[in-house]
Amino acid sequence: DFSCPVQGSSWHVCYEKDSSHFVGCCRTDPCAKGCPDGALEPASFPAEEHDKLGDQFCQVGQWYTCTGTHPPFVGCCVSDPCKAKGCPKKDLRAGQLSQNAAQAAAFLPAGVSIVPVAGPSVTKASDPSATKASNPANGKANGSKLRIIAGSVVGAVSFLLLVVCAIIYFIRRNRKR
Repeated sequence: DFSCPVQGSSWHVCYEKDSSHFVGCCRTDPCAKGCPDGALEPASFPAEEHDKLGDQFCQVGQWYTCTGTHPPFVGCCVSDPCKAKGCPKKDLRAGQLSQNAAQAAAFLPAGVSIVPVAGPSVTKASDPSATKASNPANGKANGSKLRIIAGSVVGAVSFLLLVVCAIIYFIRRNRKR
């Protein structure tokens, strides 16, 4: 189960309709108004559960699940905690439950199927010891991977259009001679 390595903080999942939809560790009750910056603490999880954890939402930063840190890190961070020793306190940000039921499921108590509207879709980043969901060599988010693929496709199509235009230009030029 999820845990809070810093003493004095507790694991919270705020899933009620009018709650903040906070997910993570906080020194106060974050469900009504969210977790104040000074009360936000890093969260951890059993490393063997990595593949079962869905992506959650980050207003700022990016969602990470790092199994190579000690302890494993889960949450929002503005720097890559998987490449360091976790997320530095200054980079830690509050997470919210995903609006995607499948992604939120691992964070909700058994029998709860309420899924909040937390915002746009999210991406997940993993560390070098991660599996399937991301490229284990780079630790970057799946969203970055999709942007790279989309950019490559756009670039390839643009290049092909340029080649076709050049061929048409040279054919017409040769016909005029």
